[in-house]
Amino acid sequence: DDDDDDDVYDGLVIATHDASFAARIVQTIVDAERAAAADIINDNSTQQQPLLIADKLQQLAKDLHTVREQGKAPVYTLRAQLRHPADDIPFDAVTIPGSPYVQFLSRSTDADGNGSTWTAVSTTAFAADVLARPDLLDAERAALVTEQLTAEVSKLLAPYCGNNNYNPRTDILHEVSVKRWGAAFSQTSLGAHHDCVALQPWRLSICGDFIRAHTQQHMTPSEAAALSGLEAGERTAAYFSTDDD
Repeated sequence: DDDDDDDVYDGLVIATHDASFAARIVQTIVDAERAAAADIINDNSTQQQPLLIADKLQQLAKDLHTVREQGKAPVYTLRAQLRHPADDIPFDAVTIPGSPYVQFLSRSTDADGNGSTWTAVSTTAFAADVLARPDLLDAERAALVTEQLTAEVSKLLAPYCGNNNYNPRTDILHEVSVKRWGAAFSQTSLGAHHDCVALQPWRLSICGDFIRAHTQQHMTPSEAAALSGLEAGERTAAYFSTDDD
């Protein structure tokens, strides 16, 4: 109902690259908890627990906002199609920790099932290096990104296309487009020891690449985001299994 602003949810999972979005959701809980705490304290001046909970949630919201403001990093994304079908490619998505140009590659099938589109996400280091070059005009920068990402994706997919003698700029991909994503992944994190933030009393789970402390355990932001989402699903399911026990 578009006229009903008081939607009720059994649980909520926030899956986002934007930590400040999660911060705004947590802030709504803070505001509600403080309003409820004010009523409790008016009735019993010795009851401080609700305010302590609100203070901890407020710190979480602040930390999430700080992660977003201080850690956001750009990437480039490339979208393209293969010139010839390659149905034997054994993956739909893969992280590529060994590439200096591409960190994530995925395939999506067209609605009619007659083709597929490949999307590559550049590394943040590659994007930062390109954007830091003052000698490049916008058009030159776009051309450089297109050339290098096309070559890298072509090299990665060529072994599955039955042609090792290829020109990486022309033979593998076509309908290539490149866009810049100004605030994609986060270079900082909450430093948590888990892959997601689980707030069981509110049945709220927050997942993203910005949760766990950055270590070698997660080779790419895409991998961190995927593992975070998996843990958020498990935590959220546990909220309801606890209710059933």
